[in-house]
Amino acid sequence: MIMNVPVFVSGGLRDIAKRYDVVLLDQFGVLHDGDKALPGAIESIEELHKLGTKMVIVSNSSKRKADTRERYLRLGFPDYMMDFTTSGEMCWQHIKDTYAALHPPGSVEATSVATDVGAGTDSSEPRRKKALW
Repeated sequence: MIMNVPVFVSGGLRDIAKRYDVVLLDQFGVLHDGDKALPGAIESIEELHKLGTKMVIVSNSSKRKADTRERYLRLGFPDYMMDFTTSGEMCWQHIKDTYAALHPPGSVEATSVATDVGAGTDSSEPRRKKALW
């Protein structure tokens, strides 16, 4: 079966930005290499901002939102991002929202059990650590 699917051929960043309310951008390998901004990345962000485009960084980084934003600014990018969403932030929020309700402040202390396997000891005895949220 042949389907008629509209095809969009872009003339550049400006054409793409006009078609969407928000642009989602990956960071590593798209905007920077971990040490410096990639050529043209800062200028592209500035151009999108001039066009009134809302931008969000979406990343599979294990870092939290604040850490990602700090690195982004430290690499010389302008502060135009609407938001930063990382897998690390989403996991942290999920754990906080799911487990904080089970142990509200003032209730039984929230704990997690971890095993020292591979952590430099021969012990397989569980150890208790306070949960962080």
